[in-house]
Amino acid sequence: MSKYLQTTNEGWGFYGTCLINGKNAKKEWNKAMKLLVEEQELSQEQARDLLDSKWGRHAANELDCGHSLKWQVETWRSYFTKSLLDIGYQG
Repeated sequence: MSKYLQTTNEGWGFYGTCLINGKNAKKEWNKAMKLLVEEQELSQEQARDLLDSKWGRHAANELDCGHSLKWQVETWRSYFTKSLLDIGYQG
């Protein structure tokens, strides 16, 4: 049994796109879940839902372009942090 929740979107999202792109989807899924849960402090449900979303599909495609998932998450976080600061969010 895996340490992390499994995908609910095997045909698309991150998992399905990894399969389509010829990657080891299970291995990439577990690496992505570890990054999101342990380093980004998302809950397993949040991480799974993010990876199963349109963002997950794009993230899997970016792996083929040489952009690590870690780089993508850091870019995503800094974009949203900047956007929230630009609109005056005080969190």
